[in-house]
Amino acid sequence: QLGSANIRYNVKKFNFSVGTGLGTSVYHMTDILKNTQREVSFNNFVPAVSLNYTPKHQRRITFNYNGNTRNPTLQQIQPLIDNIDPLNITVGNPNLKQSFTHSFNFRASDYKVLKSKSISLNINYSTTENAITKASTIDTLGRRINQAINVNGNYNLYVSGSYGFDLVPSLNVGINAGPRKNRIVNVINGKENITDNTSLNLGFYSGYWSKN
Repeated sequence: QLGSANIRYNVKKFNFSVGTGLGTSVYHMTDILKNTQREVSFNNFVPAVSLNYTPKHQRRITFNYNGNTRNPTLQQIQPLIDNIDPLNITVGNPNLKQSFTHSFNFRASDYKVLKSKSISLNINYSTTENAITKASTIDTLGRRINQAINVNGNYNLYVSGSYGFDLVPSLNVGINAGPRKNRIVNVINGKENITDNTSLNLGFYSGYWSKN
């Protein structure tokens, strides 16, 4: 169950909104062999903030923030051992917490109609608290024991800038470029394993139009 509320405010060149959603997820588990029942509940919180500023008709600056919870699955939290594959055993984690992701977006753009020139900047960043990931342990018998756990430090960053102009009348060309970086954290044999990925995106585009 989830309910939400939002307030929006407009004044001249500004547009601002803030809101949130609140709800509860409840899991019911029944152990038939032990004749026991267990109930697990999670409170979901989904905040959102948006700001738009338009100083000129073709110039705009926007900022958005969104928060989102992710609940563990029943398979991840049930305190039961899955031994279908003797060499790959999955163990439940009844103490698993829900994760919460913060997402930020900033965008600025300007377009000159008469000169057919455009410029924009886009920045996206997200980070997750108590991210749900997998911990793997290899014992002396060669068995891999997997368990879902919570970690911190995961993030994703993407920046993109673009510039376009008329090369000749009716032929517009442009370039966009920007770095991307993310971090993934998991645990192997009790040791934290951090993977950092970095890349650079570069693109070109063109467009042609005529009166007909």
